[in-house]
Amino acid sequence: MIDHVLSYDGLAGIGQVACDEVGQPTQIYYAPTTTVAGAFPGQKCEAIVRGVAPGQGGLFLESDTGEDLFLSNARSTKLLEGQRCQVLCVASARRGKIACVRLNRDDDAAFLSARDAWIAGVTGGDEVRVIDTSDAHIQIDEILEALCTLTTTLPSGGRLTISPTEALVAVDIDTAGRKARGNRAETAHSINLEAAAELARQIAVRDLGGAVVLDCVAPLSKVRGQAVRGTFLNTFSGVSNRTVDALAPSKFGLMEIAIAWGRQPIYERLLDQNGQILPDTELWRGLRFLECEAAQRRTDRLALELPKDAFDLFQIKRADYMQRIQARFGARVDVVQSPRNRIEVASL
Repeated sequence: MIDHVLSYDGLAGIGQVACDEVGQPTQIYYAPTTTVAGAFPGQKCEAIVRGVAPGQGGLFLESDTGEDLFLSNARSTKLLEGQRCQVLCVASARRGKIACVRLNRDDDAAFLSARDAWIAGVTGGDEVRVIDTSDAHIQIDEILEALCTLTTTLPSGGRLTISPTEALVAVDIDTAGRKARGNRAETAHSINLEAAAELARQIAVRDLGGAVVLDCVAPLSKVRGQAVRGTFLNTFSGVSNRTVDALAPSKFGLMEIAIAWGRQPIYERLLDQNGQILPDTELWRGLRFLECEAAQRRTDRLALELPKDAFDLFQIKRADYMQRIQARFGARVDVVQSPRNRIEVASL
């Protein structure tokens, strides 16, 4: 269950993380200043029909902001090309896919910003504690750093490796570094239960969807396989309201999971298709580092040094960024390209 939300709204953009009662992240909202916002799950928008495609099972729309949208089950509507309508986003655009929407209903919520739609989605509309401190900002940075990797450590040792592909998300359990307890079957069962619970949380916080396959540790009986499935489903229902189903592990130890898409996967927002850090992510890091350093070195004149790609991105909106930097720190901060192609804050 969601216990509180860590919040950051500053030079780099907006970051919010929903956490459970022990502080583990369960869902994240990440919106760098450089990002052009698209349709977000739970948001309403106005759109116009651009094409009727019964062979593809829907209509192609264009939102008032110019984003391409897809409305499925078009045969049940009477919309025609050129007609305007009001729709609600059910799944954001992701690599190779446009955003999916449905027709607005009378009982849908009012028009919301992306951040408000995220809050409503993760809390179910209930009040939740929002923590907005310098420590919260640091925690958000650490969470984003962790999400830039494909691995996560299990609480009792070992790790999960989460590998998204074009067709599915493959998940492997690595038991290296974990101390064995009891007999082999008991140890395997303990590892599988822990991995299933951690995978549920990782899928939610990373906004993964579609087909997911977990390669469980052997040996695995049918009864224990059902327990692993139950652990995954129970954990996931506590951290996400997306539709999910899972089969008990097969005789080969593979547990198949199907999850409805919602937001764009976080790895697509942080990394390029080769797994390298995107310039937007690097600029976010640089601006956050500047905020931390400028707050500590209050009398120094400083220069934020950025790698070339991040600096080029900064230059596109330099006047806007510098206005915000000067509003926070006066005229004592400049932003330049790093001669070493890395993020640094130097004293001038």
